[in-house]
Amino acid sequence: MAFSQLPTMVLFAKITPKNIEATCFAFLTGTLNFSGGVMSPLLGTKINDAFVGVTAENLKDYPTLILIQLVTSFLPFLYLSFIPLKSEIKEYQEKREEAKEE
Repeated sequence: MAFSQLPTMVLFAKITPKNIEATCFAFLTGTLNFSGGVMSPLLGTKINDAFVGVTAENLKDYPTLILIQLVTSFLPFLYLSFIPLKSEIKEYQEKREEAKEE
């Protein structure tokens, strides 16, 4: 668990704004648990039922199912562009301070 969850928890702690740490951290960890414990198995089952059809009695297409899992495991990297850079955050904070002064 230390190798799989600790880096994520450290990232959550770094990106959580001051004064709302508990709320934000709870939301992020809850979302992580919901996606990993509920949505991933549900989506995997739907993909298997719709496209592959692997059952306990029929494991013929199991390698195809594993290939789908491998390919889709890289999809979250598409969301990296939504995380702002440090320079973008600083620029936003400066604009916000200027707006407060006016």
